[in-house]
Amino acid sequence: MIVEIIGYTIMDVSSEISNTSCFHQALRARLRYHYLTERDIYQGFLNLLLEQTGGGIGYLHHFNEGAALFKLNVWSKAILAQCSTSHEVSFPMNDNGIWVDCIHQRRAIFHNNYQNSNVKGRIPGGNFPIRRHMVVPAFENQEIVAILGVVNSKIFFTHDLMEITQTSVDVGWPFLRRCLTKLSDGRAGAFAQFQGQPHQEILANMIGAISQALEARDEYTANHQLNVEFVSSKVAECLNLDDQTKFGLSLGTLVHDIGKIAIPAEILNKPGRLSSPEFDLLKTHTGTCASFFSNLKMPWPIADMVRQHHERMDGSGYPDGLKGDDICLEARIISVADTFDAMASGRPYRAKIGAAASLKLLREKRGYQYDSYVIDAFLECYSENSTFDGRYQSA
Repeated sequence: MIVEIIGYTIMDVSSEISNTSCFHQALRARLRYHYLTERDIYQGFLNLLLEQTGGGIGYLHHFNEGAALFKLNVWSKAILAQCSTSHEVSFPMNDNGIWVDCIHQRRAIFHNNYQNSNVKGRIPGGNFPIRRHMVVPAFENQEIVAILGVVNSKIFFTHDLMEITQTSVDVGWPFLRRCLTKLSDGRAGAFAQFQGQPHQEILANMIGAISQALEARDEYTANHQLNVEFVSSKVAECLNLDDQTKFGLSLGTLVHDIGKIAIPAEILNKPGRLSSPEFDLLKTHTGTCASFFSNLKMPWPIADMVRQHHERMDGSGYPDGLKGDDICLEARIISVADTFDAMASGRPYRAKIGAAASLKLLREKRGYQYDSYVIDAFLECYSENSTFDGRYQSA
């Protein structure tokens, strides 16, 4: 059996997918980045399945069989431009719907004319029209632990394609779980190494780094970093990051602009627009700041946070033109908070633009220059506390 999908061929399960090498190679290629988070790993796996099933929109939601609850968790990148992301919101299982059919029958389910089918209980929110819909279960120890959905594929689903997709999940899921275990173990090892260092050495290194910055630290930079730290911490809470990651993020935000001590004061405080050479010089502050922290042995990527906080998801940022998952999560968060504060508070070389204009820009660049999950978390924080405890005026 051979199935032709989007210009390439997927062989019979017994020839390619069952030996796992081809599928594992594709997974390894997707999961090669150093800064992958748990969500990034799931999303890489999901996007690979989308390629095998004709593209479209995809999702991966965890399922607690004992509690009969779905946890809305990961969406493919294509859908992020069409609807808001969910921050792991639980959704109860009911008596109907394609998700429940998949759980009850313990197998993949598909519909090629979903809107006209007898299926009830469609995806919560109804943010996009559904034409074709396939749901595939993921098993661990004979229990269903997640469902993966493919929506609006470019090709019609068939039973052969459904079986291949189920096999891909069966083959790929254990590898994915090993990646997650490796990620968790790596973090645990880093923290164990950090805790094994003498506290005096840690403090000496931190004080040495900060002392370099204090020599020329101006009032604007100090206030800006404090504001960015506050906003970033709220976003991190909304994203449900763990306490250790949040602590490291706070450290990074509090020093993310200290590299500007190497920029002449007449440029930092120049009124009016900077010239191209002046702006190029200003951009060197990220590398300067990173050099201060490059030799510190800490479980948080402080040097990378400060170097990457002007990078953009589409590669248009600086200093290295990094894209997507090549940018660490903390830097993705700092970039959003930094942009908002810069526009809402102003810069020495221009008056403040205001919160309304900042919100408009962040919404427009969501999913392109800024991480969609971070933007959505920021907007949720803003809706709850638009002044961020009096730091800004409301839009």
